[in-house]
Amino acid sequence: MADYIKELRKHVGHAPLIYTASGIIITNELGEILLQQRADDETWNLPGGALELGESLEECAKREAYEETGLMVNDLHLFNVYSGKDQFHIYPNGDMVYFVNIVYCAGTYSGNLIESNEESLGLLFFSYKNLPKDINSSDQQVLKDYFNNQII
Repeated sequence: MADYIKELRKHVGHAPLIYTASGIIITNELGEILLQQRADDETWNLPGGALELGESLEECAKREAYEETGLMVNDLHLFNVYSGKDQFHIYPNGDMVYFVNIVYCAGTYSGNLIESNEESLGLLFFSYKNLPKDINSSDQQVLKDYFNNQII
């Protein structure tokens, strides 16, 4: 969590905040999509996270991809922007947020997937027909939109 968000939480407690975030769709050569199993609630989601002060959205997407997956992404392409009531999320600690989620697709990437870290229980590539059932609510529409735009 960005330091400025921690500072805001000291003042507002668990009250809803608007988070500007970047998410990233990373696919492998089989067209499968990379999902991360979150450590805090064990749901599956796209790699991504909150924008830090002074950071561009593209820098955020690249930083989050590297921190959460170990992959360095290149050739980012804007996929879509998500906001509104479907982007509401309550973290296990009670913090409430409304995401403004700017989602990118990565054209290429390098590096090796990490096994796990403090944010992630694991990372796996999934095909459309094999998506996990427990997908984080804020990423469900993103995945529907992505796979509806692909030839399945």
